[in-house]
Amino acid sequence: MDLLPTPGPGANGEAVGPPLEPAEPVEPPLRWDWTVEGAPEVTLTDLASFVPTAGVSVGEPAGWGIVGLETNFYAETGVQELEGELLGIPATVRFTPVAWHWSYGDGTRAVTSTAGGPWGSADEFEPTPTSHRYSSTGTYAVGLTVEFGAEYRFGPLPWRTVDGTVVADAPPLSVRIGTADTLLVERGCEAASGPGC
Repeated sequence: MDLLPTPGPGANGEAVGPPLEPAEPVEPPLRWDWTVEGAPEVTLTDLASFVPTAGVSVGEPAGWGIVGLETNFYAETGVQELEGELLGIPATVRFTPVAWHWSYGDGTRAVTSTAGGPWGSADEFEPTPTSHRYSSTGTYAVGLTVEFGAEYRFGPLPWRTVDGTVVADAPPLSVRIGTADTLLVERGCEAASGPGC
């Protein structure tokens, strides 16, 4: 910042001359004393350079299932904070998953408000919020699209919500559905992951 010359002292030691001022006013790209209402408005179009990832979908048990019984699916997706420039200003964008759109490959679709989870301590083949029951044998491509709500903030300013949602697709998942005698007898306990092993 260029300053005017320092004024010299007068006869009695007091400063003489104009006060020190910048040669040219400098306006920072962002003022941290902005109120939330004074911050720029952001739309989904402005977030084009911020891209969330849908994570992956998982099928239980181990990518196979049995006709007439539940096959469990769940997504490994979480909240994501991405940093970059928004409207030419350093910013953070936070994506929070709000819905999971499942396509089970047999013409059936579902939208869930949860990512689901592994059976864990629950019994295998029990229904879950994200499980599906197939009626025919075959290999199915399971699709997952995750819908995210978006928020942004500039520096230490509070988070602001962006109207609308952003979607991202997970990699497709293949699941093989057979009958109990073809899957369980064929697999046996060789991998120590079949029911009853």
